[in-house]
Amino acid sequence: MDYKQYFKQYKTNLSLLSLKNIEKQQILREILDSQDVGIAAQIISDMPSVHSTESVVERLAIRREEQQLELNVRLKLVENDMFSLQCSCNQAEAYLSVLGSEERFVVEQYYLQELSFPQIADAYQCHYRERREVRALQYLQESALKKINGLLKA
Repeated sequence: MDYKQYFKQYKTNLSLLSLKNIEKQQILREILDSQDVGIAAQIISDMPSVHSTESVVERLAIRREEQQLELNVRLKLVENDMFSLQCSCNQAEAYLSVLGSEERFVVEQYYLQELSFPQIADAYQCHYRERREVRALQYLQESALKKINGLLKA
């Protein structure tokens, strides 16, 4: 497995999931707003009325039903996208959850933050208040990948 690409996609999926959630909220708002529209009867006057097969109120009601249907279809598509993204994110998070804190730190810094090992060594020292050499951090990464591979084979 190409872990660099896998975790890069995980990071992208997290962002996409947030955007889809915003889109879902906007659609829900549109659905609520469209339900608040009231339909009033026409004012009766002495003017002769134009006769057609459906009234203005019927056309408005039909158009509103079509809008509701369209919004519900859009909502379902967004929810399906969100479900797929959430499943992908959950899988990546399951891989990360089998790691110890130091292994996870190194994997997140290397794959998600895309830092080099000298940069990870500096970040490690800031985070853990302890200096680790690059080779030790690479060993932690190898150990982490072995654990993830073990989970993949299970």
